[in-house]
Amino acid sequence: MASITKPLVATAIMQLVERGILDLDAPVVKYLPYFRLADARYNQITVRQMVTHTSGMPDVEDYEWDKPQYDDGALERYVRNLTNQQLLFAPGERVRYSNMAFEVLGDVVAKASGESFDDYVQHHILVPLQMTDSTLLLKQANPTLLTWGHELDEQGAPFASRVFPYNRMHSPSSNLHSNVLDMARWAIANLNRGELDGHRILQAPTHDMMWRPAHQLGGPGEDGQISAVGISWWLGVYRGTRMIAHEGGDTGYRTDLVLLPDKRIAVVWMENADWAANDDSLMRAALDVALGYTPSSIRTRRSIESTLPTYQRAGIDAALNQYRMLRKSRRAELYTFDEGG
Repeated sequence: MASITKPLVATAIMQLVERGILDLDAPVVKYLPYFRLADARYNQITVRQMVTHTSGMPDVEDYEWDKPQYDDGALERYVRNLTNQQLLFAPGERVRYSNMAFEVLGDVVAKASGESFDDYVQHHILVPLQMTDSTLLLKQANPTLLTWGHELDEQGAPFASRVFPYNRMHSPSSNLHSNVLDMARWAIANLNRGELDGHRILQAPTHDMMWRPAHQLGGPGEDGQISAVGISWWLGVYRGTRMIAHEGGDTGYRTDLVLLPDKRIAVVWMENADWAANDDSLMRAALDVALGYTPSSIRTRRSIESTLPTYQRAGIDAALNQYRMLRKSRRAELYTFDEGG
């Protein structure tokens, strides 16, 4: 599910806040004394800033999918190795999405609870909600239900990804394995403000906090666009009604979860291909069907970002050559071309 894991991190944080174990406005170093960055301001970063993407921390550059770690110590080792990272801005100054901050939050959950992050989520979220096919641990996933990711090559032809995007040091940002039925249960629990089938994972007032704007993103935003961040969730408006959302993407995968709580509607989709539905047309079409509107057609073209792996591997000239070749290829209709990009 990739980054759709993050609201589970935030839910775990809020459970520990309810129990009086965590303080959202306490510095992260209170819970992780070994947390250090190459920036004197690191000890000012609070739990709240991390969980609202306002910590100033950068993003992960290399997930090391080709060198996966599976042991209980992977997450703490990752956090201990952040000592060369610089902040992008002063903590709390503005919003900047950071997977790295969520890895740190996962370690906060582990140290505050006394369980590994993966076990905590299993015991306190997935099991109570009876999400029986969901896990953060790849080796506990049912192998008959696992998919493999797919990408497009430099000629625009699909191929099976060379790596599976799993590494236990990135569990908090990325590692939820799930399916439509379980994600429907997750959506309903959130529509019910933290409760499903008699099992309450958060008190309703605590859950409400997660959907309040913590920081605005510019103006009110266009219909269907994100205009604010809450506690890990992205907030906006769709056709005049509140919209709560989180999407995800890792090598070979794309996912999306959108809730319209005042309409009691939720949409979730996932695919083991990373080139289709890379805009919001699939989400809009599904929401329109649920709302009773005639949906617009779904665009499945992939943007120029498809040349990024070529650029990273072989440089700008190779990426430009790929771009020119794609424009002339039989699969050109798969792509959105942007000269400026």
